[in-house]
Amino acid sequence: MALFSFRHSVKTFSKKVVKQSREAAKGQTLAHIRYISRNSASRTILSARLPATEVTDVASIVEDAAERSSGRVCERFTIALPFEATLEQREKLLLSFAEKITKGKAGFLASIHDKNGNDISNPHAHLICFDAFTKKGGRGRPTSVMGMARKYAVETAAEEWARIHNTLMASWGYGSESMIDHRSYAEQGIEQIPTIHEGAGARIMERAGKPKAAKPQWQHIDQGRSRAEANQLIKEINHSKDKLNGRWADRLGKDDDADTNGSKGRLPWLREGSDSPSGGDRTPTLQQRRTTKNTPSNPQHFGGVAGPQNSTTRTFIPYQATSGGMQPKPAKAQNQPALGGRRTRPRRMRRTFRELVMYRDTLNARILRISAPMQLLEIAEALTDSEDTRELGNRPDFTR
Repeated sequence: MALFSFRHSVKTFSKKVVKQSREAAKGQTLAHIRYISRNSASRTILSARLPATEVTDVASIVEDAAERSSGRVCERFTIALPFEATLEQREKLLLSFAEKITKGKAGFLASIHDKNGNDISNPHAHLICFDAFTKKGGRGRPTSVMGMARKYAVETAAEEWARIHNTLMASWGYGSESMIDHRSYAEQGIEQIPTIHEGAGARIMERAGKPKAAKPQWQHIDQGRSRAEANQLIKEINHSKDKLNGRWADRLGKDDDADTNGSKGRLPWLREGSDSPSGGDRTPTLQQRRTTKNTPSNPQHFGGVAGPQNSTTRTFIPYQATSGGMQPKPAKAQNQPALGGRRTRPRRMRRTFRELVMYRDTLNARILRISAPMQLLEIAEALTDSEDTRELGNRPDFTR
């Protein structure tokens, strides 16, 4: 079964960079190329339009050019490849995406990891793209071919990878279980919290009993806990959500979305999407943004299959005359459609460890609130059945 995993990072010499992880330094590119192309992990290396034949020269050329222009050195991608695909098909997928993202003009170097250890069950590819620039005449700055610095460029690249993946996999005869979706769980209508990326090194240390030391600056986020512990908590939350939804379906007696019987009997604390403080799944750990109808953030805009929509229409308070001659300000418009029909960037999901613990305990309390009356009812029915059996056994006309 194929899965979607698409990660992007960049190194830049720009003086405007604010994140230390994005700061470029001499030697980083060569170290990364050697890491992804090492013989112990790499099975296949693909490349095209590189500025030199030796990787040492390639790294030196691109870093010098980026430093002179205070620009980006390279675009780095880590992409999951389908487990069920053959070796040749994985190469075809990676090469097709690399040519598409570079528009057949920029250079790239890619490596497939699928031959040793955990890579066998989790095949993936590392792709490094070296941007090219074209001049349109005049005194303006050259234009980037890839355009990865533009707004929503990463989202567009992820969408393009999903499209290429699904098109080729379908042409090779694979079914729906091999299709991937680039959209988030919220945009797909899936009520789950995505897990946090741990990294191979962190998992090796965890298995060896050597947990990574906590960083004091992140104490307010992780409470000194590891990402593995946070992921275990997220899995418990998702399991509780599935259990809660299952119990509610059993309580209604039907699991048919088309049947609305009994829908008025839902309690406020179980209503999905309720606006009350305690209603539905609107919790600090999973904030699903509201969008107006026909906004570009609609999943259909991404070219995928639209999931369930929780659209609401925002109303605005008009100006009203007051006795003092002053007029109150209208209500602030939230989540308005962006200018030019651009999609809106989703709000980052907050997943502090404390909030995850609170969310898990809340879900468990809801499950207990539902299950307790049901357990009492089962006990009462069992006692009633035993009393009926005892009375039947005491009847003179009853023969065993």
